[in-house]
Amino acid sequence: MKDCKYKFSTITTLIKHRKVFHSTHTFECETCGKKFAYQKDLNDHRDTHQDEAKYPCTHSKYACAFKTKASLKAHLKVHDNVTYPCDECEFASATKVGLHQHKKGKHGQGTKCEKCGKLFRWNSQLAYHKTSCKS
Repeated sequence: MKDCKYKFSTITTLIKHRKVFHSTHTFECETCGKKFAYQKDLNDHRDTHQDEAKYPCTHSKYACAFKTKASLKAHLKVHDNVTYPCDECEFASATKVGLHQHKKGKHGQGTKCEKCGKLFRWNSQLAYHKTSCKS
């Protein structure tokens, strides 16, 4: 933990970071190997591997359904005309997280691997990449 370069403005964020990146008590997805600090997050993640979309939209005149509760929740914001516009281009997202992902991926606001320079939208993606980066 002494080698960790990240700093946090709240104790809650620090605790979650420690649990996710520095704890041996993680929950691992049996299908893809992705690790989670909390059992609830693993349970939610497992839905992404299902073939069946079991969360239907009740507002849509089309028969659309989603694999995860989070995807359905994001979709429902479309019906409420909630959008988060990008201040650098014409992109708009139905979620703050979607806008954040867009900015990191499209406008170079991600985190770079020190070894190879590859850009990542999420620190968790970078941490996983570091386990196999050979550069």
